[in-house]
Amino acid sequence: MFELQDGSDLSANPCEGTTEYCVISSEGDITIPSGFVCSRKTLITSAGNIYITPDFTNEDSSDACILLANGDINIEDGLSGTEDVHYDVIQALLIAGNNIVIEEDTSGDGLIVEGGLIAFGSEDTGISNIIDNRTISWGYRNSYPVIAVNNSAKYGLISKDIFGSQVEIFKLEIGFKPY
Repeated sequence: MFELQDGSDLSANPCEGTTEYCVISSEGDITIPSGFVCSRKTLITSAGNIYITPDFTNEDSSDACILLANGDINIEDGLSGTEDVHYDVIQALLIAGNNIVIEEDTSGDGLIVEGGLIAFGSEDTGISNIIDNRTISWGYRNSYPVIAVNNSAKYGLISKDIFGSQVEIFKLEIGFKPY
């Protein structure tokens, strides 16, 4: 497990070596810059907020990152842009204790999340919030979504390995042995 200092950024992936899983954690906020590449099965946790500047990708199809923030996850303005519709990419499962806030993109890019978005909501209202501030130009709105989420089963399998299975926990509580 790698403990980051408050306000740290992940400009370089500290998960080097041969282990199959990696855990990165911080008591403060985490900033993930554009171009970050997830190079193994990784859990990134923050007791504060997580700030992501797209693109955030996986090195290959077996790699996957789960981002878990006690506060908000903020997806910031991507660095790319064209006159045609373009998508900023985040290949991760994002889980926020409060809100997932998708900031406006000055280039008019949409967002594709290959993983998932889960927000447990504001402490004040208890309402689950995924707040989208992005828009794409009028010419593309009939053909292209502003946000596309492509769920992948690999995040569920990795979640089971990292957090355990609800079914096994339930069975253990009533005395059933899972072997």
